Amino acid sequence: MRRGLAMALGVALALGLCVAAAGLAAIGFVTRPVAAPPPPPASEFLGAWCSPHGDRLVLADGRFTLDPLSPVFAGQIDHRVTTPGPDGPRRWDDPPPAAAAGRWDLDVDDQLVTVDIDVEQLDSDVVSSEQMALDTYEDDTGWTLYLRSGHLAFARCQQRGP
Repeated sequence: MRRGLAMALGVALALGLCVAAAGLAAIGFVTRPVAAPPPPPASEFLGAWCSPHGDRLVLADGRFTLDPLSPVFAGQIDHRVTTPGPDGPRRWDDPPPAAAAGRWDLDVDDQLVTVDIDVEQLDSDVVSSEQMALDTYEDDTGWTLYLRSGHLAFARCQQRGP
């Protein structure tokens, strides 16, 4: 009798361990993180981007231009740090610049994608260094670039008519 009871307990214990192992395997499968999609290539951001304030940002291979440059965006650039232009050094009370140019690169950090711009020129003035980051968001309509400090969104520019 003892032997039969011990055997029954052994079978029950083995069966219980199998059920527990299967349950843990199922939980591990369910909680396994889903692989994140690969980051977008920089080529997805090439072209013209427009803001509601009239800014036109054109991203080309490693270079950008912002022309026209709105006072809203210009206000986010520390444009006092320049070398003297044709009219002398830019002053804090000068009108804001109307155009900018420089370098850009795509930065991916833990699936957070930003368009980093390095402003090198404002109008005809050379800028020492002014780096800014545009956040990126993707939805059903495509990508949006967003300058958080100026609450300024950029969407793909609409085609201009003939």
